[in-house]
Amino acid sequence: DPPEAASVDAIVYDVDFEGTDDKDLLQALRDASTLYRLRQDPPPDGEGVIRRAEVDGPRLTDALWGAGYYNGTVSILVDGVPVAASREGASRSSGRLELYRRRAPVPIRVVVNASTQFTIRNVVVRNSVTRVPFDETILPPYIARLRVGDPARSASILAAEARIVDHFRG
Repeated sequence: DPPEAASVDAIVYDVDFEGTDDKDLLQALRDASTLYRLRQDPPPDGEGVIRRAEVDGPRLTDALWGAGYYNGTVSILVDGVPVAASREGASRSSGRLELYRRRAPVPIRVVVNASTQFTIRNVVVRNSVTRVPFDETILPPYIARLRVGDPARSASILAAEARIVDHFRG
């Protein structure tokens, strides 16, 4: 949905994601993004926009990693300027955003460089004491449910770990 009309009380902004055609990854990034989720509730000033962008940096990186893009990067540009890491830079940027008040939405670009999605190369579960891999009679492959070539999504790997632990507890 487009952002609401510019008002006197808020700094309205528009968020565009660029750099990926992967619909699942795009949805994961949108779900993780404070800027995107709160776009219909614009902040009262430029500082609020900058704070949302600062919070989004680590969240969007986590979403990339969660999808198996461990070398991926995300850049957030507010009005064409990368979000500054320092508070001094953020204060200057937030003042510039006041120029958009009652005129137009602030353009925000989230530029995604997903790089290559990591995949499972092999699956070996070892005894923590002997370091010897478990035989298929002790730990059948269907327990882990990870296959060579599958995307190395963190949720899949953590779920496999939980299933293996449950298998040995049972």
